[in-house]
Amino acid sequence: MNAPRVSVVVPCYNAAWSIGRTLKSLQAQRFTDFEVLIINDGSRDQLHDAIAPFLAADTRMRLIDQANCGLAGARNRGIAEARAPLVAPIDSDDLWHPDFLAATVAALDAAPDAPFAYAYSLRMDVDDRLLPTMEHRVAPRHDLFGLISFNSVGSGSAAVYRADALAKVGGYDEALGARGLQGAEDWKVVVQLAAQSMPVLVPRYLVGYRFVVTGMSQSNPARQLDAILAVIDDLKRDMPRVPRRWFADARTVM
Repeated sequence: MNAPRVSVVVPCYNAAWSIGRTLKSLQAQRFTDFEVLIINDGSRDQLHDAIAPFLAADTRMRLIDQANCGLAGARNRGIAEARAPLVAPIDSDDLWHPDFLAATVAALDAAPDAPFAYAYSLRMDVDDRLLPTMEHRVAPRHDLFGLISFNSVGSGSAAVYRADALAKVGGYDEALGARGLQGAEDWKVVVQLAAQSMPVLVPRYLVGYRFVVTGMSQSNPARQLDAILAVIDDLKRDMPRVPRRWFADARTVM
């Protein structure tokens, strides 16, 4: 069997209520050369029942069960299982526009040195209704400085990564979760990758980011802030040549 071009990684924890809508958005993609790795991270709901019809109907989809180890660990499991040179994480309650994979893969094809491509996100509620979002009137800086000072990637479902680039940075930092600092793993990865080479931006709104009170950043903003500050400290240690004022900008904006 030939390897697909993209491995879509869907980490799931108690996501029976939303996973069907997410998987339907994958099936609606104009770009079809992908596999879907659904990582069941120790769910205690009816996730298997919700996923079963998709597994039966679509051979591109595969379910992987594991004990709960958190979002970063679930994503890393998907990356380890991926067969494609490109990896596209999407959270189990988010949605992609049908053009998302086509646009981001084309952007990477046109920029062979870019470690990832990303598109803009719009917030939505539990019923898929769009929420007010501050839209970009001018494309934000998305070089290393831009992504340190302001994370325009914005969500964990907005980017397609080169698998080899992810391997170089060790994937998502599971140690943050072990320290009780979940919530900034996505930002840490995009900054680490931007330090390798400049990513490419697709200036279109192609991602629906679920904004719910039980979400990681909404349910515990203090922990989210602690996670951001911890990542800043990690990056300052690991990137001694980066001007300190860049991280001061990050503290202010975040």
